[in-house]
Amino acid sequence: MNKFKKLIPGQIRFIAMDVDGVLTDGSIILGTNGFEAKMFNAQDGLGINILVKLGYPVAWVTGRTSDIVERRARELHIPHLMQGITDKFEAIEELLAKLELGWENVMYIGDDLNDWGPFQRAAFTCTVRNGTSEIKQRADYITTAVGGSGAIREIIELFLKHEKRWGEALELYSNHFHSNQTTSKGEIQ
Repeated sequence: MNKFKKLIPGQIRFIAMDVDGVLTDGSIILGTNGFEAKMFNAQDGLGINILVKLGYPVAWVTGRTSDIVERRARELHIPHLMQGITDKFEAIEELLAKLELGWENVMYIGDDLNDWGPFQRAAFTCTVRNGTSEIKQRADYITTAVGGSGAIREIIELFLKHEKRWGEALELYSNHFHSNQTTSKGEIQ
């Protein structure tokens, strides 16, 4: 069953997500002299870039603060990066007020207990296959991929197909592929 069918097309106008455990596998590699490393998935990055190009405001909301996350957000043109956040619900609530949007317009993607606040209010919630059991119980959709291994791309593709905008996404990268693989309504054949 396609869990995205519960959404009214056009309802989701803002996508917010956690970073560690969602965009990464949750590992944090720390070394001497402040060295830190995280591994991001290129397909997740392209999917996020597609969302941004299609006009969806995207926010990364994380409890940690990291130069690496800031750099990756810059590379992907993430309009809203919130780091060092202890109350994700409150941070998103303030941003929604500035954007003149409500929780009924939000898709939130998280994996752990610090994502519980947004999970209680967002119109649609997703978690990764390796998310905590409490978050999985509340999630509208659980990915087949684990965090940092294409889970975000999986969600984005399903969402854009539900919104009948996947054809636009394909068009961004290959007009030839788009004309051979989609109907005139932008639906995948």
